[in-house]
Amino acid sequence: MLRDLNNVRNCARAADDVGMRWLFLQLFANHPAQVCLLDLDGVIRMVNRSWCSFSQSNGGDVSDEAYVGRSYVDICHRAAESGDEHAGQALVALMDVMTTGRRNAVMTYPCHAPHERRFYRLWIESQWPEMPALIVAHSLIRAEPARVGPSGSFPAEPRAL
Repeated sequence: MLRDLNNVRNCARAADDVGMRWLFLQLFANHPAQVCLLDLDGVIRMVNRSWCSFSQSNGGDVSDEAYVGRSYVDICHRAAESGDEHAGQALVALMDVMTTGRRNAVMTYPCHAPHERRFYRLWIESQWPEMPALIVAHSLIRAEPARVGPSGSFPAEPRAL
């Protein structure tokens, strides 16, 4: 996946032709990872179908209009303030890429559902200076059936990845 998304800069350069722009948009829209394109202020400018599909399957909005124009930075900040330590780590990684000139950041985090334990890889890459944008991608790296403990919740510690 990383190699595919790293080629976004090359696709954007080649997108001077209308057909290439259409191809680029199709590749973005149909990528299996949940992908969004942020501007340099961290505002969501585009999300793909997988993003909307994931949202819908987890009780969120299916429309890309629910996300475009919202601040990804603010979303992470609010989640971190509410106690989500992984959102806090994602916010630190995002701000690092946005403000230090670092090209990318990668982290792994749990995102469990009632029926399964899921682990995702978050990948953030700056497209600057080729394009004034950042790509944020969430890709499923492992899912397993939920094994609920006696308390009705997942065991405290997931197995190592």
